Amino acid sequence: MLSNNVADPRSSSPSETVLALDSTTERALDAGAATGAYGESTFVESWRSELLHRTWTTLRLENPKFHTVLRTHVERQDASAREKASLVAQQSGEPFTANHFRVAIHRARGRFAALLRQEVAASLKQPTDQQVNDELKQLRLLQYCRVQQRRAAKCESV
Repeated sequence: MLSNNVADPRSSSPSETVLALDSTTERALDAGAATGAYGESTFVESWRSELLHRTWTTLRLENPKFHTVLRTHVERQDASAREKASLVAQQSGEPFTANHFRVAIHRARGRFAALLRQEVAASLKQPTDQQVNDELKQLRLLQYCRVQQRRAAKCESV
C-alpha cells in the first residue's frame, strides 16, 4: 500500500524520510516556496505529510520491529516475503521466516492504521468516528486504515 519515499521538508535530519503514496507533497512545497504562495492544497499536502511522519515516528518508538517490517515492505515492494524476512533478520539480528514476515506485516499495517487514526483524532475537537473518517478521506489517508476498519466491523458483527 505505502510506496515512494518523500523527503520531509521540516526534518532537521536530511536522512529522515516520510513514506507517502506519491511525491505530490514535495512538489507542492517546492512550488509554494518558489512562488511564495501556499494555498489550501499545499497546506493539505503538508498536513498529510506531517501526520504520516508522526505516525511512522510513533510506530518506531512503540514497536521497532513493526516499524522495521513495514519500512522493509514499503521500501522493497518488488522483493518476495522470504527476501524481506531475510532483510528484517539482518537488521534485527533475530531469525525471521517468510511466514513470520507475513503475519508481522499484517499486524504492523493494523497498528499503523490505528496510530494514524489516533493522530487525526488528536487534531480534531471532540472527534467522532465519522469526523475522523472524513478527515482521513480529505487527506487521502483513509486507504491506510481499511484493514483496521474491516477488523472493527468484524468484531462488531460477532
